[in-house]
Amino acid sequence: KSMILGLATAFEIFVLEGYRCPRELLQEDVRRIVDVGANVGYSLIYWASRFPVASIDAFEPHPKHLQILRRNLEMNRIEERVRIHPVGVGIANGTFDLIDAGAASAVTQTIDVPGRTKSGRLQVDVVDFFEAVRGAQIDLLKLDCEGAEYAIVMDPRFANLQIGNLVMEWHATLEHPEAQQELTRRLRDLGWKIEPGTMSNIKTLEGFGLLGAGVLWAFHE
Repeated sequence: KSMILGLATAFEIFVLEGYRCPRELLQEDVRRIVDVGANVGYSLIYWASRFPVASIDAFEPHPKHLQILRRNLEMNRIEERVRIHPVGVGIANGTFDLIDAGAASAVTQTIDVPGRTKSGRLQVDVVDFFEAVRGAQIDLLKLDCEGAEYAIVMDPRFANLQIGNLVMEWHATLEHPEAQQELTRRLRDLGWKIEPGTMSNIKTLEGFGLLGAGVLWAFHE
């Protein structure tokens, strides 16, 4: 299942061009990219090709994904342009469970429950996203973190980030079944212009706790 999801991710990025911007972004205007949920690095390869002058900060907590990510960067000779952060992101520092589900792996809060199995889970470090990027100008922010994007965008500190363009894979979860509408409303309230991506509604993965997902772009006017 993990391999199938990995191939599906590659197909989404390179064939369907799931991160293709609906507007023209000039290469020289995108000098710093922050990629949250870099997985095995396919999105990093896409960004490096599309924006050849950009440096990239990549956040990815899954240890197996990180091994493949590093190899992919070396094979494509872009490792010097990418700074790898081997952590998950959230709205606070801590140690969390990572549900190991291949490309759909997701971070969830660690709660010790007597008798609960740890099978299929890894413990990973999570950093406060706003502390990690504090003071930085981000020309392009990509959020694909299997539901964690909700807390980040809804956090009051999000309004103070210096972001030029945002591409986000939203995830409707059991906790936030109306995530698409709520995230869109939040961004519009902050003055962003929303445009659908090439895959505005791409999957339903109830087996991973997802009710639906899709890609949107947001631009500061």
